[in-house]
Amino acid sequence: MSEKATKIKTTFLWEQLILPREQKQQLRQICNRVLYEHIVYDEWGYDALLPYGRGICMLFVGKSGTGKTMAAQVIGKELGLQVYRVDISQIVSKYIRETEKNINTIFDEAMKSNIILFFDEMEALFAKRTDVKNANDRYTNMEVAFLL
Repeated sequence: MSEKATKIKTTFLWEQLILPREQKQQLRQICNRVLYEHIVYDEWGYDALLPYGRGICMLFVGKSGTGKTMAAQVIGKELGLQVYRVDISQIVSKYIRETEKNINTIFDEAMKSNIILFFDEMEALFAKRTDVKNANDRYTNMEVAFLL
């Protein structure tokens, strides 16, 4: 992985993740989707029907210390996948199209490596989305839209 992301140790277990039952169940269902997707796609023949777009995206929201990073670590451990924390400060650039290029690089590397990307502190980027008043606003909004 590039210098734009740092590997996180996946040491936490489900029992250590304190969440309401419903949210914990959702996380387990997501893990099961990944663990058993080979049956659905290969054995049941959905591979031909759904040739792309199989990735999973999750949005964790909460104040600092509520377990967002821990949840990503638990999922990584459950799936046997490495988790990488993406450093937003290394992605966002003041140069036009450089942010998009950095995002592409990270996703390309992740696809080759079969890892989990954990974008931490995304509100720093998403908070910038505004009405277009000048060229800077336009490109900032394009960067956020590109990532989404």
